[in-house]
Amino acid sequence: MTNFTDSSFDNSTSSPLTGDIRPGGCCFITPAKLLMFLAALALAIGILLFPYCSFRGVYVHEAPVATSVNVASGDELITLLKEKGLWEITGGFAVPRMILSSYPANIGALDPEAKKKAFFNSLLPAALVAMAEVEKEKESLHTILAKIPGGYQGLLLSEPFDSWAVALSKPEIDTLLALGFKYRTDLADELIKRVDVVPLSLLMSQAALESSWGSSRIARQGNNLFGVATWGDDAIAAPTNSDNNGHRYADYGSIMESVQAYIIMLNRLPSYERFREIRTHSHNPLKLAEGLKNYSERRRAYIIDIKDVIVGNGLSRYDDCFLALPPVPAPRKVGLLGEIARRFNLASPLTSI
Repeated sequence: MTNFTDSSFDNSTSSPLTGDIRPGGCCFITPAKLLMFLAALALAIGILLFPYCSFRGVYVHEAPVATSVNVASGDELITLLKEKGLWEITGGFAVPRMILSSYPANIGALDPEAKKKAFFNSLLPAALVAMAEVEKEKESLHTILAKIPGGYQGLLLSEPFDSWAVALSKPEIDTLLALGFKYRTDLADELIKRVDVVPLSLLMSQAALESSWGSSRIARQGNNLFGVATWGDDAIAAPTNSDNNGHRYADYGSIMESVQAYIIMLNRLPSYERFREIRTHSHNPLKLAEGLKNYSERRRAYIIDIKDVIVGNGLSRYDDCFLALPPVPAPRKVGLLGEIARRFNLASPLTSI
């Protein structure tokens, strides 16, 4: 009699596919049953891939991607911008999804007007992609908060869930808590102020001032376009002949990372509370510049410089730009194994060219 509570009393083993019991733990599968199993497996795969299949193979549409690019020189950057349709930009321009990884080391050697144009126009796509991420967060935040009974005014996300989250799903609760953690506040009213975009013209003006149009040492060595200081060990030391003795500057892996860090800094640090308060009433970059007194030790003079760069370079034209829709690629035929690999492997949103 087989003991079902302790297998040590019987060394017979049942095959998980056939149920046949063979002594000594040896499983035996009949050819007929193996064929039935393989047929069932093939049927399951066929059902999974049916929408993509034809008698000639499997056709797929690759997911649209943004393109990350590197250039070796300022002249190469200008040539690339012209090739990608990013050299002449006007208001309401649909911006191609080409993201520059780093500025070339010799961008400062370009003619001053060409340098400015190359700097602004190559920064624009990364800024738009970063702003699109914030816009998505903002939309999710407003949608979720609108579901809270009685409104979100005065709501503390740190309070017990049963006092405010009864109408929300678990993913919605998780999203709110994640945003609160990212933007460093558990006050719903404050979170509304913090999850918002920065005008492109303001971003570009500060990037130009803080990085000397992409040619400063911390911009070239660490993609730090906004003069962001840090206390971390993995940082760039200030020049020995500078007034910033002891200061260290953040080292970013790409221009995109620098832009994202700048946005999150303005959106959550106490120093820029005035900036966020102004933004609740206006997204005018010249008005918002008034909230950046604490960004520089030059205080009022710095605000004047920001405005001068915006007006003097006509940067307001960038505020109406938007990301172009990614092109829909032609279907590409792949084999069955290729389709399986495509479905179970995640591709990076950025691919190098």
